[in-house]
Amino acid sequence: MIDPRSVMKKDRLAGLLAGKYFILCAVLGIAAFLRFYGLNGKCLWYDEVCSLNLSAYNWYDIFLSQKVLTDIPRPVYYALLKLWTGLFGYTEVAARSLAVIFGVLSVFLIYKLAKTLFGASAGLISAFILAISPYNIYYSQQVRYYTLFLCLSLVSIILFLKVIKSDKRSLRFLYILTNALILYSFPVGIYVFILQNIFFLVFSKRIRLKRQWLRMQVIILVIFMPMAVLPAVAFTQNTRNQEIDTFIADKPGYRDLIGTFGVFSYGGPRQAHAGVGFETEPSRLRVIRFLTVLLGLLFSLSIFYSRKEIRSNEDILSAKNKILLLWLWLLAPLLGFYLFSIWVKPVFLTRYFIAIAPAFYIGAAYSVSRMGRGRLPAIVALVALTFFSWDILYNPGSNDDWRSLASSVKPQIAEGDVLVFAPITQIIPFWYYYKYGQVKGFNNNIDNHGEKFYHMKNCRFLDGANTVIGLGIRQDREHVLVTLGGLPDNDANIWLIISPHWRGNEHSGLIEGLLGKGRGVKYRKYFDYNGVEAICYSPSG
Repeated sequence: MIDPRSVMKKDRLAGLLAGKYFILCAVLGIAAFLRFYGLNGKCLWYDEVCSLNLSAYNWYDIFLSQKVLTDIPRPVYYALLKLWTGLFGYTEVAARSLAVIFGVLSVFLIYKLAKTLFGASAGLISAFILAISPYNIYYSQQVRYYTLFLCLSLVSIILFLKVIKSDKRSLRFLYILTNALILYSFPVGIYVFILQNIFFLVFSKRIRLKRQWLRMQVIILVIFMPMAVLPAVAFTQNTRNQEIDTFIADKPGYRDLIGTFGVFSYGGPRQAHAGVGFETEPSRLRVIRFLTVLLGLLFSLSIFYSRKEIRSNEDILSAKNKILLLWLWLLAPLLGFYLFSIWVKPVFLTRYFIAIAPAFYIGAAYSVSRMGRGRLPAIVALVALTFFSWDILYNPGSNDDWRSLASSVKPQIAEGDVLVFAPITQIIPFWYYYKYGQVKGFNNNIDNHGEKFYHMKNCRFLDGANTVIGLGIRQDREHVLVTLGGLPDNDANIWLIISPHWRGNEHSGLIEGLLGKGRGVKYRKYFDYNGVEAICYSPSG
């Protein structure tokens, strides 16, 4: 005889396992595992060590120093990182864990947003797509502000959807606060603010709270104004920051615009240096490129499925308008960055688009949630194709990075040897591994971007018994001759750490010729993950 109680318990357990909260917890667990897995597998790259270095500044410098403000100001992130590293230290895992937390929190937030728009099923699928996204995992494993920016952007859009339907002051206050935090975390994120205003203008006839909305936008802009002035001046002048930016981004073509969807899907063909490093072997991309096709098709189908929704009313958040919001969210910022990069200044960097990708995922998830029996095959196909992209994510194809460079040359550097950096900025990541974990002060000689030596004609200091010489990013021929003209003529080795691919460093041949005069190459190796070469010139040959 079957015990009714046991049947009830089994039904409850089955209901619990099938419940949305259990599934959401499982998705969050998957997200956390994929982001913590291999957290120290790749070395810190240049920007990450710069983040650590800035977080080691005092509180005044983080918030008010001109040398921070004239770079793209991100005081909120650096303040959080300062607190975090103060508690857990400067190791790779400790420092990167902060981004992991924001990455996992983003999975929960996209669930809340997609659920608000299209229901719990679409919310769970959206969360799952973001949880397994190689693009999001990659930036969740960096000592950078990208996942913080993503979290704040998702909160901002959730609040935006509530504010346009409610007159609660508390919601308006939270909306203003969130957008202010976005702009003080990553000023380029102003596109989230602009996007919401575009949507508001398109449907302004159906929104009653026009005056309140205008007041909120003015308050946000006033709050942001102090942080906007100095970077804007630096942006328009021929300053150090402008020179650095010019080699970070190239003028994009239409293939770069289309390729952004590949980045959102599987991480893109370049998964080093935050999307500008060495290119992945084409053979590894053949299968996973179908993931872009699948997600693109699913996102496009969102228009078809929205037309099939029952139109009980035509309010501001009808199914049709929600899909329009997703399309605006995806395309308006991308086209804006693209056109700005062509007409004004190249800023088309896929890492800036991390707050755009959720629109792509939510649109695809919405279509999957409306597929009925086709839902499971679609999810299986997404997982299967994403599985191949994880191989590239966790095994990019090269272990020749700053960590291996420092471990290779450090035992060979003797007292009295000379270290030459071309450009001097390369000392930032090298020093972290050369004197593992040291990010604060660099012996009071080097700070972020090698600023103390930037454009100086006498770029040298002593590190114990070793002389360190550095060249700026943009040096003319005479500057190189003067800086390297007084090298010691003794038995010391000269170590050159050089990045030939850095634009503006066109004097690589001249530098190598000067250092190799009367000396032989004792050691030479190219570390392709970071695009840097180490060469040792020895008097003995």
